[in-house]
Amino acid sequence: MGQIDVGRAATTGFGVIARNPLAVLIWGLVFFALTFLPLILMFGAIGPALAEFVQSAPADGAEPDLSAMMRLQGQMMAANSLVQLGQLAAQVLLMCAVFRAVLTPADNRFFYLRLTMGELMAGLMMLFVTILLVMGIFAAVLIGVIVVAGAAAASPEAAVVIGIIAALALIAGAIWLGLRFSLAPVMAFAQRGFPLVEAWKLTAGRVGWLFLVGLLTVLIVVALEVVVFGALIGASVAAIAGASFNEAALEAFFAQPVSAWSMQLLPWVLGGGLVLSLCAAVFSTLLMAPWAAVYRDLAPRDEETAAAFA
Repeated sequence: MGQIDVGRAATTGFGVIARNPLAVLIWGLVFFALTFLPLILMFGAIGPALAEFVQSAPADGAEPDLSAMMRLQGQMMAANSLVQLGQLAAQVLLMCAVFRAVLTPADNRFFYLRLTMGELMAGLMMLFVTILLVMGIFAAVLIGVIVVAGAAAASPEAAVVIGIIAALALIAGAIWLGLRFSLAPVMAFAQRGFPLVEAWKLTAGRVGWLFLVGLLTVLIVVALEVVVFGALIGASVAAIAGASFNEAALEAFFAQPVSAWSMQLLPWVLGGGLVLSLCAAVFSTLLMAPWAAVYRDLAPRDEETAAAFA
């Protein structure tokens, strides 16, 4: 078993980006195609009906047409489900592409993007761990509420103290549980199985080091997000300030049919979505690569086993 190099693990994503800039660009395009594009199509399909429903609402406070409301709600739920499936697929594909770039960097066919048993198992493991964490947090919150309510009946002052302690304990417990399963998705990808118990065992006694890796990674990503999105917001504000907008022109613009002004805004929406998708690919790489590096260091593999991940 190897040891965790916190600094090297937390900065692994920078190496992935430096070695594979074109792959990261493709990941951004895939993210855009599977997340933003379906979202834009959804609004394009439902937007006119939604605008028509709002405009046809009775002005005297009478009840709206319930059948039209239910029909529109059903369309929105169906479209939203498809959008969520696209988001999940994008997340799994990008996550496994990053894992592959770290674990088997020479296997760069299709820019590390595949749809194999590794992707399937990693996606299932990610969903299972997420549900497990949510259930654990829900149970802890329920127990905490019962304890605080019981303490409040005896002493309101004591209930405040107990509530603060319970909240801190809940946060610490959620972080600890998340770190114990932090290597489960990458192990599921690498082993093409469901190694939940093995992931628990592999992280035993290493929660402190894993916490440092996660903390340093998050601090790096947050700092970069502040710089990048700060620059984007600043540029947007400057562009808006330099444009000649007036209230009358704005009202006239949105007075057009939805199909007319939405088509005029479409290039801006597509451009903004593309920029955000590229940013998402970069930040996802920085966030996911460290866990693949930690797994690689803790469970070193020979060449024959590594080739099996391709």
